[in-house]
Amino acid sequence: MRERWLGCAKYTGLPTEPMRISVFYPGELGQSRGTPMRCLNLSLALSGIPETAVALMTRSENLPREALELQHFSLSQSSLADAIDKFCPDILFGQTHAAAREMVRPSPARGCLRVIDLHGDMAGEILESARTPWLRRVAGSIRQRVSERLHFPLMDGFTVVSQALLLEVQCYGRPVAIVRGGVDLSLFQPRAARAEEGLVNVIYAGSFRNYQGIDVLLATAKIMRSEPFAFTLIGQVESYGAGAAAFRRATDISNVKVIPEQPHGEMPAWLGKGDILVVPRLQCRSAEFGFPSKIPEYMAMGKAIVATDVGDHGRIISNGVDGVLVRAGCPESLATGLRGLREARRRSELGGRARSTAEQNYSWGKIATGVRKFFDSLHPTSYD
Repeated sequence: MRERWLGCAKYTGLPTEPMRISVFYPGELGQSRGTPMRCLNLSLALSGIPETAVALMTRSENLPREALELQHFSLSQSSLADAIDKFCPDILFGQTHAAAREMVRPSPARGCLRVIDLHGDMAGEILESARTPWLRRVAGSIRQRVSERLHFPLMDGFTVVSQALLLEVQCYGRPVAIVRGGVDLSLFQPRAARAEEGLVNVIYAGSFRNYQGIDVLLATAKIMRSEPFAFTLIGQVESYGAGAAAFRRATDISNVKVIPEQPHGEMPAWLGKGDILVVPRLQCRSAEFGFPSKIPEYMAMGKAIVATDVGDHGRIISNGVDGVLVRAGCPESLATGLRGLREARRRSELGGRARSTAEQNYSWGKIATGVRKFFDSLHPTSYD
């Protein structure tokens, strides 16, 4: 299993004793969505690096099958402090903003460094949550920002998913490293789409939250109803900002099909049915500070990708080389980008380069090696 996650990454400069890393996720790990999958995959990849011992600390009673080889401390039965005492880590690696409050209590007296992995601007995302009343959003955003100001200065380092987030946390004067998402290259592999002759299948997979640009994608599908493009959306209808009923009305379009959320392990088969994979995110704080975990997976599938030019999308996708970037919030721009990929040859060219980009930059082994080197830099005496 560990060789699978290490991939082609090569680590040098190993210490004489293993570095012990506790990955702390304050939630259930077995969910098929971005944050739990990132935590699981990164933990497995770190465990594949020589001289690295990894333990998971979560509130999960049962781990996914892939993680059974890792040592696990269930926080539903004991405290984080007790788990740290048992494992004695060098690094306590907290996942998401929610981990910060619990991380500041046990670790100073126990000698481990605290690093938190941030996946976006939580306070900004709370303000953008359309399904929550406005006053509640404001109050929640303020509480979140106050919590950050109290707890983030006590961290020893940060890993973040975007350039904007890096600039945001630099004010705390701690080391920061950008750690974008990765992909299991053995799971997500190129598959030829089997479609109706002349029909181009466009697939979106992920959350249906407002910032994902689902309304723009649906408006694009409506514009292209008379053209040979079919749209498939895979995800949770319940996450649509205006509610399930509004979503059903919005998707009453002849060339749109909606598939319920699928287990992560089954996603390659679904994505393999597409000719073009889309990321229609809007221009907002959630997109600017976050990172769509779907992009490395899309790339690994060897498919043509059309994404809006927001956040770090342009740092990952080279427009016209391994994908196509379009203007955010504009159905006409998205439609133009899709029409430019109507020819199978052009899609194949972009998809082949996208796969190469994923192999070179976004294997979980590569990502984990960068994280391990960052951790080494925080231990200048023992790990140099």
